Amino acid sequence: MRSIAHFLVSVVAALALAACRGHDSDSEPAPAVDIGALVGVYAGVFPCENCPGIDTRLWLRPDGAFFMRQDRRAAEGADVERTNALGRWAWDGGAGELVLRGHGPERRFHYVDGALQMAVAGLPHVLQRDSAEPPFTDRVRLEGQYESSVGVGTLRECATGLALTVRDDNGGRNLRRRHRAVSPANRTAWVAIEAHLGYERGEVVAVDRLLAIRPGQSC
Repeated sequence: MRSIAHFLVSVVAALALAACRGHDSDSEPAPAVDIGALVGVYAGVFPCENCPGIDTRLWLRPDGAFFMRQDRRAAEGADVERTNALGRWAWDGGAGELVLRGHGPERRFHYVDGALQMAVAGLPHVLQRDSAEPPFTDRVRLEGQYESSVGVGTLRECATGLALTVRDDNGGRNLRRRHRAVSPANRTAWVAIEAHLGYERGEVVAVDRLLAIRPGQSC
C-alpha cells in the first residue's frame, strides 16, 4: 500500500511540475521592439466578406497619435465608402502587440518584418510600410477643448491629445468669434468641428465647419 501511495504522490508531483513549467513558458515576455521603428505610414488592402476589399492606410506619428483611413471598395458605378479613425497608439510589451485606442473598437497588430498584421481571425489583415509616407490631409471630425488668446486659437483634440494651432483663416476666425460670444472670459470650451490638417510653416488645423460649441463641457 505504501509503495502504491508513494507512486501516486510522485505522479501528481510530476504532473504539477510539468504544468508549472508549461505555464512559465507561456508567460515569457514577447521580444522587445524598438518603438521608434514603428513610426511611419502603412498601407494595404484588408479582406472584406461582401466587397472587393478595404483600402487601408495608417499613420503612426512619433507623438503617439494615429490616423487611419479606410476606403471600402464598391461595385462598379457605386461610391466608395470612406471612414476615418484617430486616437493614440502604444506598444503592449506583455502581449507583443501594437495597440490603437480611440473612438470605436480597440485594434491590435503584430509587428513582423517591418509589417503590421491585425490580430483577428480569418484571412490576414496586413499593412506594409508606405515608403512615400504621404501626409494625412483628410477632412475629419475633431472634438476638443478650444481656447483663444491674443488672436491665436488652440485646440487640444480629445482622442489624440494633440495640441493644435488653429489656422487664422475664415474658418478659424469664425470659431474665435463664436467662442468669444459664448465664453467672454476666454475660458476653454468644448467644440466639434470638421477640419483638416495643414502643414505650411508647421502643423495647423484648418476649420472647414463648426459643428458645435459647448462651454463647460470637457472631453
